[in-house]
Amino acid sequence: MIRMSEKDHDAEMVQAIVKKILAQHQAWLKEHFADSTALELLSANTEIFDRILKMAFPVFAEGMTERISLVALGSYGRGEVCPHSDLDLLILYQDLSMRKLEDFSNRILSLLWDQKIQVGHSIRTIEQSIKISEKDYSVLTSLLDSRLVAGSKELFKEMQERFEKMLAQHRRDYFNSKLSERRVRQMKFREEIWLTEPYLMEGTGGLRDWHLINWFSKACIGEESESVLLKLKIATPEEIRELYDGVARLFRVRAALHFISGEKTDHLRIEYQDELAGTLKLKPRKAGERADALLAYVLSGAEIVARTLERLVRELRKGFEGQKAEQSFIYELDDKAKKGSFPDILNLEHSATLIKNLRLEGLLRAKFPELDSAFFTGQRDGYHIFTVGWHSVRCVERLEGFSSEPEFGDDPEINWRILKLAGLIHDLGKGFGSDHCKSGAELSRRIGKKFHLGEDSELLEFLVREHMLLNYYAQRRDFYEPKAIESLLKKIRDRSRLKMLYILTIADIQAVSDLSWTGWKAELLKALYHLLLAHIEKRETPSALVQRRIQELSKLIKARGLSQNLIQGLQSLPTRYLLGTNPEKLIEQMELAEARSHGEVIIKIQKLEKPRLELIVICDDHPGLFSEMSGVLSALNYNILSAEINTLKENTALDIFLLEDLVAIKSERWSIEMESRAEALKQTLIDAINGRIKVPELILKKRGLFKPKSRLKICPEAQADQESSPDYTILEVQAMDQQGLLYKITRLIFEHGLDIHFAKISTRSEKVFDVFYLRDPSTGGKASGDKISALVSSLCAGLDGKK
Repeated sequence: MIRMSEKDHDAEMVQAIVKKILAQHQAWLKEHFADSTALELLSANTEIFDRILKMAFPVFAEGMTERISLVALGSYGRGEVCPHSDLDLLILYQDLSMRKLEDFSNRILSLLWDQKIQVGHSIRTIEQSIKISEKDYSVLTSLLDSRLVAGSKELFKEMQERFEKMLAQHRRDYFNSKLSERRVRQMKFREEIWLTEPYLMEGTGGLRDWHLINWFSKACIGEESESVLLKLKIATPEEIRELYDGVARLFRVRAALHFISGEKTDHLRIEYQDELAGTLKLKPRKAGERADALLAYVLSGAEIVARTLERLVRELRKGFEGQKAEQSFIYELDDKAKKGSFPDILNLEHSATLIKNLRLEGLLRAKFPELDSAFFTGQRDGYHIFTVGWHSVRCVERLEGFSSEPEFGDDPEINWRILKLAGLIHDLGKGFGSDHCKSGAELSRRIGKKFHLGEDSELLEFLVREHMLLNYYAQRRDFYEPKAIESLLKKIRDRSRLKMLYILTIADIQAVSDLSWTGWKAELLKALYHLLLAHIEKRETPSALVQRRIQELSKLIKARGLSQNLIQGLQSLPTRYLLGTNPEKLIEQMELAEARSHGEVIIKIQKLEKPRLELIVICDDHPGLFSEMSGVLSALNYNILSAEINTLKENTALDIFLLEDLVAIKSERWSIEMESRAEALKQTLIDAINGRIKVPELILKKRGLFKPKSRLKICPEAQADQESSPDYTILEVQAMDQQGLLYKITRLIFEHGLDIHFAKISTRSEKVFDVFYLRDPSTGGKASGDKISALVSSLCAGLDGKK
């Protein structure tokens, strides 16, 4: 131990000694971190600051040691200091002049600040501390965790005694206040436990919930949590040991996350998970599943914390004068859920919630082990935010909502029990090979036998195997092509299976996240569903369906007294545009195209929800047009979320983009910002289309304003499909989202001498899925094998994010 001599008693020497102590501690951490327990790490980090402050206190508080108490609060008070935790200090004083007090506080705080240590501090008397904590429960909470580090024991003891008396008068109000805070916290950090990127501190079942268990025990009962949990029969001694073990795991991971990331962070992000699992020496069930081993390590602890807190809250509510419990965080299980077979549970009301509770109470493994283990299976695609298990339960929640809707709820063609079971298992094939639909279908056959489903087993297998089918065609194919419809009908076969697959598709997308279901996706899926339904019911042939839409549009045009030329132009519209566009929008767009003179560029921008907008461009078509527009949008910092290319009569291009304004999204005055930028966008597009500006030069000039950092390792992929369309080569491109990506792709297509006749652009979080229907203008047909191979090679080489 480093000791101070009399002549060392000055600030410079103290600072030098502190620097040396911290360097020694960092060296110890590097050497012993991997082999230390959570308790050892937290204790070592806490003790090092205790040591520093106890050493510095008599130097800086000379002559005042009986009138000042240096009190640790928060994580420091609890002895839970992680490598990059803040320190919370209370300087408690009495009978001191402000000059002396300020001198002491400045010196003690500067000592820590100079070492880049983040310190939160307050300077108060006992009277001030008690008064403030009565009004501000965050201060009251901090005093629950208070611990004397250095200085006057008597002063600190007096504050504790007065604090206990005050606390007795605020127990119920404090309890209700902290529960309200928790609800707000859950709105921000989500109320679900099973996230692929969990929040170790603020998430449900995280360390803040562990703190609530301790705070409620102290504030409402006046005892430590272990005593309270046993006394109220909330937990057995064995369950308390499991609780402590789970909390220790959360702290262990949090400390490791701080250490590896080099910053204070409690969000267990994808990019750290493999390294953390290796550092913690966690053994995966199978090769390549280290990150899932980490999730199991963390989430199993969070489940125990959440369950214990819920039980404590219920008991405390009972004690507050028979206060009636509101809906709790976790529904209690009924006997039917505990004793019934799993398929029977799906027939019960709120079956999704019952499944959640079976998981939390440890009863799901016996009933459905395949689903139980999936609660710890992460989905690291930057799109799904929940583990497979919880995503599946959310899917069932959405299906329960559909079952009460008039359109489908009483439909005898829908087998709700099998549909909900399909929702539960549709993604369980993840982790068992590259094709989770195929793996899931194999699993569904075993589950069908296990639950004695009989003939329904085939239906279950179909729904699981094809659960991505409709969404795939809606977002990545021109589903109005006869060959596409033929392929879909061959797999779906009948109306009942179509209805169930449609409902499952919507529920699956909605279960991904709160933002995954959009109006654009809804319109695409609905159009595809009704198109297939019409074919299955044989109400209309494809050509009859087109003619009926033309008649409907003709009536609208006549009723409004619009030009007869619009009616004549309907016959030449592409089928996908005619059937897939809202009639009102289609007529409006045709009016714009009809009124356009040769060479004129018409641009319409409609502001949508923050910070999105719809862009419609109508102009003379020419080779490379789509690439030019994509380049302008990239240069002006618009992210292309989707795009649809249409070629009308007389070589007129009508292209529709869904955009995200990357500048406006960062502005508090986003609406005004979007409007002001829209005018510049219009003019720049017109200049680019008319050749007055060169797009490559514009991109170079504007490059680098926004470079979103991808957290995923996504290798670009490009593949050609010469079979699915009779007239076009279909090119699929998957790559990491980056500024100017669509421009790069479309520019390469143009440079390889191919025309884009149709495109579907979609962005899922950090990954882009683009589909292009291509033709070779020199032959008027599909691209040759050599030409498309050269394009695919160029795309894979050029989309690595380095160019």
